[in-house]
Amino acid sequence: MRVLLVDDDALVRAGLTLMLDEHVLADGRTITIAGAVARGGSNAVIAAELSMSVATVKAYVSRLLLKLGVDNRVQVALLVRDARG
Repeated sequence: MRVLLVDDDALVRAGLTLMLDEHVLADGRTITIAGAVARGGSNAVIAAELSMSVATVKAYVSRLLLKLGVDNRVQVALLVRDARG
């Protein structure tokens, strides 16, 4: 299993991809939102930080869960934590 995770802001600036458990998250916003979810941010907090609507954040989080094949935000946070070491 290949796991690569660098600081999500650095990834967005560099245009790189994030790999968690062999799932590629190439969209910069998805990477940023994965990092925010891992930090425990609620949809409302993430929306405010990124100047997005809460509905948009919810859509990103839902797609993130599907892409990673997990059931909840805690599992996303654990994947990100494990990838960061």
